[in-house]
Amino acid sequence: MKIPYTHNTPDPEVAIVLEVGKKYGIDEAMLIYTSRVEAKDWVILKCKYGCSSYNKSYCCPPNSISPEAMRSILKEYKRAVLIVGKAKNREEQAKLRKALMEMEKGLIKNNFYKAFALVPGCCTNCETCSAVKEEKCRKPSEKRPCIEGTGIDVLSLIRKHKKTVQTFEDMKKAGESYGLILLD
Repeated sequence: MKIPYTHNTPDPEVAIVLEVGKKYGIDEAMLIYTSRVEAKDWVILKCKYGCSSYNKSYCCPPNSISPEAMRSILKEYKRAVLIVGKAKNREEQAKLRKALMEMEKGLIKNNFYKAFALVPGCCTNCETCSAVKEEKCRKPSEKRPCIEGTGIDVLSLIRKHKKTVQTFEDMKKAGESYGLILLD
């Protein structure tokens, strides 16, 4: 079930997200049910055989949450907030990741204590991730897993909730990136 919202939403969780999102140019968020979020093993193949960040970040496979673990985690939540942001390049994606982290903190401060963000793309907090040298993360409180790297089929998720996007080409044309904040 799609529940689209704007800044006038009566739902406090989405209002919190959009209030933070305003300063990042984000004005689209949807309250969704986690039962409609699919974590698939095949998605990791796209990471392993198509992404230059594979095994180079603690936020990406094989160092992040596995699809099997994500399926289990999703069962512990009922709802999530799907965030749509404009991000045509790595810099804009980094801003979207920062926004999602700030949104998560805002939700936690407002008693949504289970809030946890899944961000688009690979972490860029450090020039070179310490995962490459098998050292501890230098900024552990700032890292969050890449949404795709957990096995979540983002295109399938977007198709269910945003009817104007049906293909990867549609996603590219729209210049959108997506994040998910697990809520409660």
